[in-house]
Amino acid sequence: MFFAKERFSTPDDLKKMKLFAWAGDNDAIEIWKAAGFQPVPLPSTEILTGLQTGLINAFDTTPLLALSSQWFGLAPYMLDLKWAPSWRDGRVQQGMGEGAARARRPS
Repeated sequence: MFFAKERFSTPDDLKKMKLFAWAGDNDAIEIWKAAGFQPVPLPSTEILTGLQTGLINAFDTTPLLALSSQWFGLAPYMLDLKWAPSWRDGRVQQGMGEGAARARRPS
């Protein structure tokens, strides 16, 4: 589930937002960038502060974690987008929607 401070309904809406990404997960950060998103690497302990200051305005997590961490109060809009990075000919392809059920790696 994706959560955001503003209403959104498509991956293109989400691409306009500053999306939390795990600090130190350089592969994931590059995948987000290659798909056209604006990842902001942070430790998870800084998500609340990042939302408060505007450093980030969207993140991906489970509803339970968003509730227990109090992040949902600052990012009340939730959307269940099915997504996964996929590989084609050794290149990262955007994978959101029906065709993105699982990640594939090149052989």
